[in-house]
Amino acid sequence: MLVMTRGLYHIERPDPSYKGLTVKLPTSSPSGAWNMTLQTFFFDKRKFHVKKLLVELSFADLLGNGHTSYSHCDTLEIMAGMVLLVCCGWTVLLSLPVQAYENLALHKSAWQNNTWMSYKADLAVDGRYTDLAWWGGQCAASDDYQTTAEWRVDLGAVRSIHHIVIQYATNNRVWDEDNWFTRFFLGFSVYISNTTNKEDGVLCFRDTNYTTATIPNPVNITCPYHGRYVIYYNNRTHPPYPEGYSTYADSDLCEVEVYGCPSPGYYGENCSLECPQNCQDGYCDIVEGTCFGCSHRYIGPRCTKDCPSGLYGSNCSQNCSMTCGDPGKCDIITGHCNGGCQVGWTGAMCEKGYHLTINITYENFYIMKPSYISTTSDNSLYNNFMAYT
Repeated sequence: MLVMTRGLYHIERPDPSYKGLTVKLPTSSPSGAWNMTLQTFFFDKRKFHVKKLLVELSFADLLGNGHTSYSHCDTLEIMAGMVLLVCCGWTVLLSLPVQAYENLALHKSAWQNNTWMSYKADLAVDGRYTDLAWWGGQCAASDDYQTTAEWRVDLGAVRSIHHIVIQYATNNRVWDEDNWFTRFFLGFSVYISNTTNKEDGVLCFRDTNYTTATIPNPVNITCPYHGRYVIYYNNRTHPPYPEGYSTYADSDLCEVEVYGCPSPGYYGENCSLECPQNCQDGYCDIVEGTCFGCSHRYIGPRCTKDCPSGLYGSNCSQNCSMTCGDPGKCDIITGHCNGGCQVGWTGAMCEKGYHLTINITYENFYIMKPSYISTTSDNSLYNNFMAYT
């Protein structure tokens, strides 16, 4: 069954023969067909973020008991550009957009500092958050009177992340400025990292503007990065703090959901599109499919163009050596010089200079031929010098 979260859609028939037809889908669930209260749907036992939805309704529910079927197909307009199809029978199909990003954090290994009693970090990735009391057994909780609060989940490998949803403890009370827990949430940060150290990763989000009256719960953070660890962090280490902030840091997290593609080499709403083949490490933007970087020799948003003349390497970011035999010309992959080196230089990239060593004594002097002189041009330089002396 597919069900929509907090859905409220007004459907109107513009055709004059159905003037005044208005249907409002409720937020409660008086019957199974109208259930619009759940936040997610399940397919093949996997949990997905709802961005698209298909709901089947009977004509009796939609139009009343006096209407049962039509001999043709009609279209009802829905707000925000959606359509409702009425087609030759007993059903109406409501089509909304669907995005099958998977919850990558579900049942993964988690850790937190300063755990309070038995309320361990993995309670925030167990899929349960019907009881939002911090002692209710469904939330991870940190100990009181701490200056830092850190929690992280290990996704098992580098994943392509789209967004993160954090459900904070509420004590099952209304979430507003009078809720005691809001002050502990203020100022939090979220990092994405390939190690357990947040400083090795990227800062995905840092709260600098929320107040106890404006901070949302749950909070939905767009975070289109690749990484293995998602790290929640808060601190109270540098007073004074902004108005409304708690004195100490807590991480009372009831659920952290990390939505994205299980394979980092794919993108798109259904994670079905493969990243361009020349993207560095095979990674690309989870929405647009553009590369974060290019492998050797390529450049461009999708890494489809060869490096311009004189450049080589990853993202064409390196300059060919000016000591190449043909200055500034080299292989676009390796950077090795084309046509050898200029006189006085050696090495694949003509990066090594050489010189002649003259040893002088009181009785005589002699010239040592460097062992690396091997090419015809190098020997010519040496022989000319010897002839001159």
